[in-house]
This record gives sequence, structure tokens and C-alpha cells, in this order.
Amino acid sequence: MAELPNTDRPVLWGNVNPPTVLVPSGRNSSKVDLPSRGSQGSRLGGRFQQLDAAFAEQAVLTQSLGATDPQLVVVFEGVDERVNLSRVAELAGLEILSEVELDYDPDPNFPRKSVNKDLPVNGCLHAVCVNETAKAKVLSQWRKWQQNGKVDSGYAPLRDLFAHLRDVRPWGPKDRVRTGELAAALNGMLPGNHTLEIELWYRLSAAQREKAQGEVARLVAQAQTSGSSAGLTVVIHAAATW
Repeated sequence: MAELPNTDRPVLWGNVNPPTVLVPSGRNSSKVDLPSRGSQGSRLGGRFQQLDAAFAEQAVLTQSLGATDPQLVVVFEGVDERVNLSRVAELAGLEILSEVELDYDPDPNFPRKSVNKDLPVNGCLHAVCVNETAKAKVLSQWRKWQQNGKVDSGYAPLRDLFAHLRDVRPWGPKDRVRTGELAAALNGMLPGNHTLEIELWYRLSAAQREKAQGEVARLVAQAQTSGSSAGLTVVIHAAATW
């Protein structure tokens, strides 16, 4: 007998929220000392290069699945920032999927200005969806900022984000799975009949939402026909209207 969908989701970080408009903090209210552009480049340059490799892998996967228009969800984590990326989204053609304010542990790359250096620092996680064009535009602005601290007109929020950037990476398991609880959650489950829940990102375009749901449903049907999903019940959580 297949399990019912798990409404508690014990191994997930939580629900994916819709994009929210963040109110930028005052320019002179920084709680941390920012690293130099050179330090940011040394620490994060390789991470931006990895986005190219990750996108190439995504393109190959997309093609192998018979889907179109490869896309990649990229995470930007900024310390002591509330950058509004809505204008950048319009210019670059990226889509903001989720923005969440977080508290970060003390980071030697962003030392606090306060006497107590051990206090957490507020920041923000931005999850954005990029296609080939949007990815190229973001990487281009990063290179320009690295060269002279400047970006093209309209991309000033990216300049501010680069200065406060703690990490940049493709969205992955570390953003959704509590690895410490994963082993306990899976203990005793295999082999057996289980329910696999697939959560889809909420897309602003109704056509994109329908396309994503259709492609996933097609792939699930193929797996069920081939017998590779024997003993597995698949539940697709379609993107709802916020």
C-alpha cells in the first residue's frame, strides 16, 4: 500500500515562498566591514565559473529528456543586505523565484562593526531562475564589477549584491534537505512502496507553469511505463496561484 503524501515534510527546509519586495536598508547603516573587490574575486570567482559548468550540465540533461530551453536556479546569499533585484530581473531576463531573510553566523569575511563580534548578522537568500541569456548578462556584470567596481546602467543592485555576496551556487540539496535528519527519515523505508513528492517552482508565467507541469508529468508517465518506478507513487505539487 502506498504511503499518503507527507504533509509534515520532515526533511525539507520548508515551503518555497513567492518573491517579496525587499526594502533596501540605508546606505550608511552597514553592520559589517565589507571585503575588497579583490577578496571577493579570489573567494567567489571560481563559484561564478562553476555556474557556467552547471548550466552546461543542465543543458545536456534538458536535451536528453526531450525538454526545451535549459534553465538553472541560482542562489545568491548576501550578508547585511536587502537588495531589490526586480529591475535587474527586467533587464537581464531572469526570474526571481524566492527571497528569504536569514540570520548568518559570524563570518570572518564580513566582520561585525559592533563590539560583540559573535552576534549573528542579517542577510538575504535570493533564488533566481536564469536561461542562457540571463546567465551571460549576470556573469558579464560580475566581470565588469571585478575590473573597475562598475556595472552597466540599471544593474546597480547587482553591484551592491556583489559587494555583500557570501556565496553563489546552483540551487541544490543543501538548500532543501536537512542532511542531519535524512538518514533517520529514510531508515527502514527501502525497499518498499513509497510516495515521491515533486514540488515545482512557482513561475510568474501561467504558460511556464503549465509547461513545467506537463514536462514532469510526461517524464513520470514514461518511467511508470518502463517499470523503473515500480513500487513508487508519484505526487506532483503543481505551482499554485499566490
